[in-house]
Amino acid sequence: MEHGVFDLFYNYPLTVRRRLREKAAARVKLPPRVWHVAAMVLATVGLFTLVDWLWVEKTGYAPSFWTIRWLGAIVPLLAGAAATIFAGRAGAKRRMILAILTGLISAVAYTAVHGGMWLYAMHVRGAEPTMTWWEVFLAGLLWRVSAFVGFAVIGAILAELFWPGPRKKPSPAES
Repeated sequence: MEHGVFDLFYNYPLTVRRRLREKAAARVKLPPRVWHVAAMVLATVGLFTLVDWLWVEKTGYAPSFWTIRWLGAIVPLLAGAAATIFAGRAGAKRRMILAILTGLISAVAYTAVHGGMWLYAMHVRGAEPTMTWWEVFLAGLLWRVSAFVGFAVIGAILAELFWPGPRKKPSPAES
């Protein structure tokens, strides 16, 4: 028991710190990047829009966030991990900020699209909307922002801890 506790609270953090230093040293030669955040946002919103559209076409209703909660966890988690992985030389703080921005912008954009999809579903059914687009947008914004940002940060942290990182090319003397 003593060795397990010692490993968990002393050896494992040292190993993580060493791996993070090695990854930082390998990233030094990479340029810092931020353009991938836009690509992650477009991919995330595009996937959710596709799911919403297919759902409306099949059922006539826009899905609630609870209905597609598995997608609401997995996609932002992967987007946050990708924001960290593709950030290049950016420091840890900047990589976390990029993950937060990825989750935040994706949540706001998807909430706007979902409001439009809700109105489209009402039109498809021939029903009179009970809420305006703005009310639908505000009703879903808090949940999506909380979930998307939270899972994006978790994805970024997991990527920092477990992604092997860029490989250093061996020098001619090492080969």
